[in-house]
Amino acid sequence: MEFKPHKYQKPLIQSLKEKDHYGLFAFPGSGKTVMALEAIFHHRKRTLIIAPLSILYATWLNEHKKWDFANDLKISLLHGKEKDENFHKSAQVYLINPEGIPWLVAKIKSTKHFAFKTLIVDESVKFKSAKSKRFKELKKILKTFENRYILCGNPIPNHFADLWAQLYILDLGKRLGTSYYAFQNQYFYPTDYKRYNWALKPGARNEIIHLLSDITAFVDIDSELGLPNRVTIDIPIRIPPIARKAYEDMERELFAILDNEESTSVLADNRTSALMKCWQIANGFIYTYDGEDKRITHSLHNELVTIAKEKVEELQGQPILIAYHFNEDEKRLKEAFPNAIFIGDGSEMQFIEKAWNTNKISILITQMNKISHGVNLQYGNGRTIMFYSLTYNYDTYDQLIRRMERQGSTHSSIIVIRLIAENTIHEAIIKTIESKGSMSSEFLQNLLNYRLNHQSNVSVK
Repeated sequence: MEFKPHKYQKPLIQSLKEKDHYGLFAFPGSGKTVMALEAIFHHRKRTLIIAPLSILYATWLNEHKKWDFANDLKISLLHGKEKDENFHKSAQVYLINPEGIPWLVAKIKSTKHFAFKTLIVDESVKFKSAKSKRFKELKKILKTFENRYILCGNPIPNHFADLWAQLYILDLGKRLGTSYYAFQNQYFYPTDYKRYNWALKPGARNEIIHLLSDITAFVDIDSELGLPNRVTIDIPIRIPPIARKAYEDMERELFAILDNEESTSVLADNRTSALMKCWQIANGFIYTYDGEDKRITHSLHNELVTIAKEKVEELQGQPILIAYHFNEDEKRLKEAFPNAIFIGDGSEMQFIEKAWNTNKISILITQMNKISHGVNLQYGNGRTIMFYSLTYNYDTYDQLIRRMERQGSTHSSIIVIRLIAENTIHEAIIKTIESKGSMSSEFLQNLLNYRLNHQSNVSVK
């Protein structure tokens, strides 16, 4: 197929070709991969691409085959049993996942062999933490690349501070400084005396954006591509009395912890434990541990499973993607839908993607983080996503929906079904999603607001 760039893609491709360092931040489905391929063939240098496994297998191993100009691209995969052998193969592009960076750096050091000239980090948000081992290891070899590019749908999932490490990959600290802590102190101020949380100083947001403007592009063009509409259907679920009592007991414990702690702006270990138990009960179960730290699962209700089965039956065989969070959610869904396809590791995605898009899968079930990036599910008859379990991270939520809500979709609308246990922390999670939040502090504030509203409702009764 001949690649004919959209109007919005032309200046972006030109920037990738002209600039040695460039960050392309554009929503899923905007064609970041093919634009990067254009840059690869323009520079004609050996390229190292770092991306999550799902993107490596489903996108980078296949995308080039669609286009005439890139059809014969030679790729070497630095993952799996043959990665040592593939490291020494002659190829134009080498693929590796972020978790493989320490191995790669050690391999380069031991062999004194460095064949790469261009670096592309796909989903650069995976390197947002300056404290992470993967970033520290990658930092050791950054200077050896002549060209460095980063691609991402949302490079700021939590906070503007997430940008520092990603931009360091591009310019080695030229714009935001060579020290993360100096960057933090210059543009942010602590919001609590323990310095757990930081907020942008007045004017800092615009200053940071201005500093990055010459080597980054933030692209949001949903309307230009005529993407399908997103239709959200919330299903309220009333949990039975026994589960309700267990939930309220645990919720009181959670809020007691919050009230007794000096700061409610971060998820400390004890409140996280109480929060997770509330979340579990809302979903229908709770985990406990015996004296030997063996986990025991206690079933409290099956309301979410019952509603999920009803909604699937209503579709009359039309494909549906179901997302879950906990291992117990997965177990229950396997019992409810024994013929469903469950997504495993990234190597399966290229086959699952093809089967879904050719209507060979009617029920596809996944832990929501497993396909939140790099998978195309916009073809075929499937247009329904059910969040059996929820997430308060908007980026994860939005990215999952955008597996179907993409350019070239065969539908005018995407149906998003959310199962919500009434008068539980599910409501705080939904509020966080609707405000496009993701930070634990945002969720905790919504949790406190939920408590005030819930207590008010109770008093009225």
